[in-house]
Amino acid sequence: MKHSILVVVAMLFVFSFTVNAQDGSDLTYVKLNGKWGYVNKNGKEVIPLKYEGTSHFHEGTAVVSLNGKVGSILSTGKELIPFKDWKVNKSSNLMVKMEGDYYAGFFDLKKGTHLPPNPKHDGAEDFSEGLAAVKSIYQQADDIFDPGMNETKAKWGFIDRTGKEVVPLKYEFARSFSEGLAAVSLNGKFGVIDKSGNELSPFKYDYISEYKNGFAIIKLNEKYGFIDRTGNEITAIKYDDVRYFNENRARVKLNGEWGFISTTGNELIPLKYDRASNFSGGVAVVWKDRKAGSVDKYNNMTIRPFYDFIDIPSNGYAIANSRRQYRILNLKEKKEIRLNKAYTSVDDLSEGIAIVELNGKYGYIDTTGKEITDIKYEKANKFYNGMASVFVNGKWGYINKSGKEIIPVKYDSVSELYGYSEFE
Repeated sequence: MKHSILVVVAMLFVFSFTVNAQDGSDLTYVKLNGKWGYVNKNGKEVIPLKYEGTSHFHEGTAVVSLNGKVGSILSTGKELIPFKDWKVNKSSNLMVKMEGDYYAGFFDLKKGTHLPPNPKHDGAEDFSEGLAAVKSIYQQADDIFDPGMNETKAKWGFIDRTGKEVVPLKYEFARSFSEGLAAVSLNGKFGVIDKSGNELSPFKYDYISEYKNGFAIIKLNEKYGFIDRTGNEITAIKYDDVRYFNENRARVKLNGEWGFISTTGNELIPLKYDRASNFSGGVAVVWKDRKAGSVDKYNNMTIRPFYDFIDIPSNGYAIANSRRQYRILNLKEKKEIRLNKAYTSVDDLSEGIAIVELNGKYGYIDTTGKEITDIKYEKANKFYNGMASVFVNGKWGYINKSGKEIIPVKYDSVSELYGYSEFE
């Protein structure tokens, strides 16, 4: 990889705001007059707006750039790692992979120390759950006229935070650890290992996903199924498509129709629907013959298929549309809340608040249909941990769930509160 002057840090999923301000999780970054800094949830600027680039705090540290150089700071604003001309690719669990022209090891953001690369290693993935996947140096063929002769491909294994190899570098591919387990491949087939390198499943699968909620998706001969944490198959590998478990139910598809299975592999909700969503708050949206309704986890129809559209549920509520009229559905109580205005759109129901559009402007309503803000914003984002970013008259700020502007709408740009955060 060629060295780039531009510094990019793609932070992985950022943990939620909490009341513990010491870890920086109550801080968000904002931009004014070309400089970035940090404000708290009360709108107070606690770290000066002086940086060219910022990232979310994670366990008390954040990567920032100043005068074209990159370093890290504590949530107090104190410099932790000196600002230097390095390139930082990603950050996860405090360990940051350094890449210039070559793999260059890791930095521990919290300790401010550098973990140099092992000379045998030629690359690495980010740390996850205390371990990082690393690969051996790829050796070219000895005979340039026969590239297949004596060729040694790169092999993958895992190191701990001290750099010690805890899983031997023998695999053709290694997925990062999740829930204490990782998918790896050997001789073109996938299996599962634990953090000690114990192989928990046979190496026979064409694909194994990461683990989520206790299960991983497996693929064999173009069909899908699931394995549990012990590596045991809980279903026959027979489905055309599947999704991760959520609220102890997983969507599965066979012969063009969707249904749900339990964590023991039983088909609790028959495979008869054209489409289906994940469960949320004990209910899932299902579609049949181009109409949407909802079912509970025990196959009870809570809303019969009637609506032209029902959005993905959020804590038992969902936005619905029928004959171009929006409603809010209480899926558990089988109630429909009709809205008293003909909104152009109603979207992004999150934390009991939805974004509405009217005459080209945006505002917010709660699940009773009551407007919590005026319909005045030019841009509006969904709520996350009690806050949402809004834009009006060329400036950004944040509101709370009461509609109060808690961080003044005066900034040129603000950070995303959810998902990935880009190093600005």
